Amino acid sequence: MKKSRSVDVSAAVRNEPAMRSAIQRATLEARQRHKQAGLPVAEWRDGKVVWVPADQIEEAKPARKTKGKNRASAFAPKREPQRPATRPRRG
Repeated sequence: MKKSRSVDVSAAVRNEPAMRSAIQRATLEARQRHKQAGLPVAEWRDGKVVWVPADQIEEAKPARKTKGKNRASAFAPKREPQRPATRPRRG
């Protein structure tokens, strides 16, 4: 059985770029699932909630790449470098 990894939730919430990126990805994925299932999606337009039929949901566009770097990477969560697993020495 895998051990669960502890996560510092307060630090994750304070990382605004990572939060924006996660929300944006989740929104795009949800819209695509609605489109594939033929279900409408609710959107906020001009101060009102409107239902957008599945056939009018726009396809997600891939992130544009800028010189040498993917533009979306600025909002990607920062990962800590992986450290090799070491065992304490006995002795």
